[in-house]
Amino acid sequence: MSASQRVSRGFHRLAIFLAAIALVIGTILAVGVAFEQANRAKAKHDWQAKLVCARTALLNDPGDWVDVPNEDTEKPAPASGVQKSDPVEWPRDLKALGCSEWPQTATLDEIRAAKPPKDFSYAASLLPPLGLGLAVTLAVSLVIYGLVRAIGWVIGGFAAS
Repeated sequence: MSASQRVSRGFHRLAIFLAAIALVIGTILAVGVAFEQANRAKAKHDWQAKLVCARTALLNDPGDWVDVPNEDTEKPAPASGVQKSDPVEWPRDLKALGCSEWPQTATLDEIRAAKPPKDFSYAASLLPPLGLGLAVTLAVSLVIYGLVRAIGWVIGGFAAS
């Protein structure tokens, strides 16, 4: 076996080894990032659901909420039996309204702006970033493999001469 073949074979093994390491590390990172993004999307969905629950609870008991917005105009409507001078504690505790299992607070603006969230699908939130991450990982691994092989070909050419 000639020297250039030994060098080429050694660089081929090195290229596979380095590409495999990049593939494993990239896959772990892609999965971690995808799960983190899906969990953030789930938390945002749950928060919106809690705010809608609080809005519904406060609209059903307007005596507890001084600035009840009308659905048509979004302007404050007078609440029955409550004067503007009555103190209303903001931010409100969502647990006290029955919309959360643990103490969480929301401001009046957050509750007013609450829109019913769309249905949540964990798979729909997880798969796009996971696919993108795995595609980038595969591309980086192939670039590493090609780069190390190219270096091996150049050095093998020098070893032959």
